[in-house]
Amino acid sequence: MLLFLVELIRSTPYVSQHQELSFVQWMRENNAIYSGNDYQFRLGVWLMNMEYVNEQNRATDSNRKTFTVGMNQFTGMTRSEYKSLLGFNKKAKTSKAEITEKKNVVIPESLDFRERGVVNEIQNQGGCGSCWAFSAIGAMESIHALKFGELLKLSESNLVDCVDLCYGCEGGIMDAAYYYVHEHQDGKFMLASDYPYTPSQGTCKFDSSKAVSYLRSMNGIVSGTEDALLNSLVAYGPNAVAIDASPLNFQFYKMGVYNDWTCPKDVNHAVILVGYGENFWIVRNSWGKTWGESGYVRMARHMDGICGITDYVVVPIA
Repeated sequence: MLLFLVELIRSTPYVSQHQELSFVQWMRENNAIYSGNDYQFRLGVWLMNMEYVNEQNRATDSNRKTFTVGMNQFTGMTRSEYKSLLGFNKKAKTSKAEITEKKNVVIPESLDFRERGVVNEIQNQGGCGSCWAFSAIGAMESIHALKFGELLKLSESNLVDCVDLCYGCEGGIMDAAYYYVHEHQDGKFMLASDYPYTPSQGTCKFDSSKAVSYLRSMNGIVSGTEDALLNSLVAYGPNAVAIDASPLNFQFYKMGVYNDWTCPKDVNHAVILVGYGENFWIVRNSWGKTWGESGYVRMARHMDGICGITDYVVVPIA
C-alpha cells in the first residue's frame, strides 16, 4: 500500500487551487477527515475518480448510454475499498427457498410500490458489507405493510449480529437470513428503535419479548428470466434480489436508466426490487440518498437480466 501511495502521489498531476477546494468541500459533505500522507493519498484517488466521472459524461453516445455518473461518497475510495461493501456472499449457507409461480397474474404497464406507502426511507449500510441484511429487512418491511397495512422499521443489526449462517459485515445471503429468523427467532424481527443499526458486527441481542412481524415462509423464482421476476414482483410485492455492482460506472451512477450491456452477472450486492416502468426496473439500494437517484437506481429491462438481476431472487411471505 505504501509503494502504491508513493507512485500515486508522484503520478498525481498538478492540482489546481479549484480542484483542492473542491476536494475539501467533498470532505466536508461526506464527513471525511484526512491529514498528512493520507490526505495526499485520498486527494490522488479523488482526482482520478473525478477524471473518470468527467470522461464518462463527456463520452459520445455511441453505445446509446442512457445514464450519467457523478461524484458521490465513493469518490475518495479505491476499487478494493468499494468492493468490500458488496456483501452478497455466496459462501453463506443457503436454505434454498421454494420456487413457485402464481398463475393468471395481471401485469400492469408499470408499478411502483413506493407510491403505495409500503417502502421505507432509504437507509445507509455505511462501511459494513451488510447489504444482504438491508435487502432482507427492506423486503420484509414492505411485505408486512402490504398484508397488514402497517409499515414498520425493522432492525438490520438484528440480522448482522445474530444470523450465524452469514458473515456479518463480511457478507451473507437473504434466504439464509430468513431461514435463521424462521427457525431461531420464531419468524419474528426486532424493531430498529429497539435494536439500532451500527455498521459493525456485535453480540446478538435479540429479545423475543420485543419481537414483531412474522415470517411464514419464503419464495424464490426460476433464475434467469425477466418474466418470472416480473410475475414475482406483481404477485407478492418487493423482492430481495442480487446484482453485480462491481462496474465503476455503477459505483458512480447518478441518474437515468442504467443500461451497460457489459455489466457482468457475477452477483455480489444485495438490493430490493420495488417496481418497474416500460423499460426499467426500480431498485432500492442501501448507500444513502446521496448515491444515484436519491438512493435508487433504474436498471434497464429487456436486457436478459442486466447485471444478473434475475439470477437470485427471494421473497419473504408474511
